[in-house]
Amino acid sequence: MTLPTFVVIGAMKAGTVSLGHYLDEHPDVFLARGGTRSEPNFFIAEDNWPRGRGWYESLFDGAGRAAAIGECSPCYMWAHVYRGVPERMAQVILEARLV
Repeated sequence: MTLPTFVVIGAMKAGTVSLGHYLDEHPDVFLARGGTRSEPNFFIAEDNWPRGRGWYESLFDGAGRAAAIGECSPCYMWAHVYRGVPERMAQVILEARLV
């Protein structure tokens, strides 16, 4: 079971995708892999939450011994649109740091 140690929540048009690219270049950082790699949006009920925790964990397959494991999803900040994101994050990745 591999889960992220950090989540870049960012903001729309604030360089979140660029930050993700820079982090991905670091040899000790592993970012989520998969079809929705750049923005997994797992904790959004209307998006990928129904896919389940197994799907989310699969995005981090191959992380190995990376010092930092993470994902970037700027939509997590849209609390006025997507309700319950912080609560779902607390259920799954309580110890993860938010960037």
